[in-house]
Amino acid sequence: MLFEGNLYTIISIEGSGEILNASVMIMRNHPVFDGHFPGNPILPGVCTLQIAGELLSKHLDQKLMLVKSDNIKFMSLVIPTVNTILKYEISLGNKEENILSVKCTVTSNKVEVLKMKGSYLCQ
Repeated sequence: MLFEGNLYTIISIEGSGEILNASVMIMRNHPVFDGHFPGNPILPGVCTLQIAGELLSKHLDQKLMLVKSDNIKFMSLVIPTVNTILKYEISLGNKEENILSVKCTVTSNKVEVLKMKGSYLCQ
């Protein structure tokens, strides 16, 4: 895992059927916030996406790579001093020829942060 234990820690992760729910705590002291942005830290959107992939990979116990995104919407900023807990809800869709389709919603403090539809290559 690229960011687990470094940028975030998992508070909870549970899957029931085709839904994965997870909560993570963002580590405010991570060096990414020194550059994005100095004095006004914001979690880069790509990190929010990467965390989703890592959680899904952990849940499925399989290496995954995002290969397609039909729709990514960043709805709100993730400010590490305010948004320390992120909640991920990932709906698993069809899996065809090692490609898994998903829908993901990320919230913090009951505010949507990210909505995404995409496909992961199962490696």
